[in-house]
Amino acid sequence: MGRRNKLDASMLLAVCSCMAIAVAQSPSRSEPGSLTGIVSNSVTGNPVVRAHVTLQSYPNVYGAMTTVDGRFSITTIVPGSYSLLVERRGYSSFTVSGLASGQNLEVRAGDEIKGLTLRMVPDAVISGRVLDSNGLPAEAVDVSAVSIAQTRFVNTDDRGRFRIGGLRPGRYLIKTLSSPQMLPPEIRTDGSVETNHTRTYYPSSASAGSAVAVEARAGEETSGIEIKMLRSPILRVSGSVSNVPDSAVQPVEVEMLFGQTRWPVRVESDMTFSAWRVPPGRYRLLARCYSPKYANLVSAPTLINVSNTNIEGLRLPLMPSRSLTGHVEVEVPDLLTSLKGGARFHLQPLGGAQYPVSGGVFITNDGSFKIEGIFPLRYYPVGEGLPGNFYVKSARIGGVESLGSVLDLSGLSSSDDEMIVQLAAHGAEVSGVVRDAQGPVNGAAVAMFFDNEFETDLFADLRTGANGSYTFHGVPPGKYRLLAWKQSDSNASHEKWSSEILALYRSVIENVEAAEGDRISQDLKLARP
Repeated sequence: MGRRNKLDASMLLAVCSCMAIAVAQSPSRSEPGSLTGIVSNSVTGNPVVRAHVTLQSYPNVYGAMTTVDGRFSITTIVPGSYSLLVERRGYSSFTVSGLASGQNLEVRAGDEIKGLTLRMVPDAVISGRVLDSNGLPAEAVDVSAVSIAQTRFVNTDDRGRFRIGGLRPGRYLIKTLSSPQMLPPEIRTDGSVETNHTRTYYPSSASAGSAVAVEARAGEETSGIEIKMLRSPILRVSGSVSNVPDSAVQPVEVEMLFGQTRWPVRVESDMTFSAWRVPPGRYRLLARCYSPKYANLVSAPTLINVSNTNIEGLRLPLMPSRSLTGHVEVEVPDLLTSLKGGARFHLQPLGGAQYPVSGGVFITNDGSFKIEGIFPLRYYPVGEGLPGNFYVKSARIGGVESLGSVLDLSGLSSSDDEMIVQLAAHGAEVSGVVRDAQGPVNGAAVAMFFDNEFETDLFADLRTGANGSYTFHGVPPGKYRLLAWKQSDSNASHEKWSSEILALYRSVIENVEAAEGDRISQDLKLARP
């Protein structure tokens, strides 16, 4: 018996010893990690000296500077998930071996991460000169380089020269006069005539659709870009704002919208406005103000096409928002009870202007809904989370019914009419595969835009699967445009795409027209930056 107790004690001591050794050999949860690596130029392969490398995970931030051979070292790193950044003047982006774009670096207890390679992409440069309509150098002219990744601008010097640095590699539209100077014509008594130049895209185009894209290459300067500016008459857009309540908080605002560009227009005390030197193009004008009694008041957007004559006498009546109640009718009687609270209905304004409009409402099991904050605009009635290929077939309120997929509420009154929304079961389905030069692309962003005069209104967007495939369900009848791109190519979402940006990618945009019940197959090429 005594012998057995001694044996058990010996075994217990041995087990404890082994556990102590194991504990000593394995890192504790709090044991710090370390990171070493090298930063190089992605084009030349040369080391990048004095690059600033940081690991960030609040509240811990670690940093290091690269040496003459491009190497860096960070120690005593608290275990965790870190965003990895590297910065150096003359470089605007980088890639990391072993990490996908946007993926965090995981540092575990006791980790010694060695040989991490960061490749910095050197900036590109675009340079050239601007000539006026007489072929003479144009001084102090705004020149912009526009892409999905960034927009940068400079002024021309006394010889009409410009040089735009700090660009990410990719394709750019180069344009002059990014915004108009809304001043009336000069009063001249010497017999001369003022020359007015308008927005001009390289090489000498009035529209982004006919402009020529310029390729900016990493670590290189693309030179010799010459823009000859276009001449335009000095045109005026004028009108007045009405229905301004006495309780309105001044000032009343008027804006001209050209794509995603917004220009404020001065409103006088008598509620008239004038905008001079408006470049040719399609615009939306809207007025807005705030009143403690009515909250936000907005006018219906007035669409104008400026070409070669003044546009006068415009009236922008302000109207408050209102709420809409309604109910949903369906072709399948038991559909509403199967929605399980995930289906939504909303009214999406045409043109993408930043109106204070509700994001939509959930459809209840009895089909009823109420939407707040509806303004007198044109809308797409859109359903989300509907099963299968169900879609919003029509919407009507009072004597107004959606025409195609558009509901015009610009004449919306304060009546108590109920909105009736009809859901149909046979929406179209659009599917395909996104490919680049290497084959199908996993995780690409695919956007489906309504094909209308605004060009950038989004129907839906999604990501491709592992085999590069995508499918849009419940597509209403109509015309659409499809575009696929790498999300990492853009700092902005699809909502920031403008007609200028889409013009850069027109060669890979696909157009489709859907009818009820269609099954459309459309493969896409991945847009490169």
